[in-house]
Amino acid sequence: MNTQDKIQFLQTAIAKLFNTRVDLNLDDQLRDIGLDSLDVVELQLYYEEHFDVQLPDTAVINTVGDIVALM
Repeated sequence: MNTQDKIQFLQTAIAKLFNTRVDLNLDDQLRDIGLDSLDVVELQLYYEEHFDVQLPDTAVINTVGDIVALM
């Protein structure tokens, strides 16, 4: 999955989980698009379940780029 595919996945997941449509860029701060720390955990869990993988629990996630780097 390339970077653009990952961003598209995140946009779709955010729309599904939080009922909001956003256009994402790698440098977008998650809090600026309306996600708090619990939302980020929920997004991470959604990704893990969808792809049957485990992302590191100790990762610091502040931007869309941080999430993409973990994917």
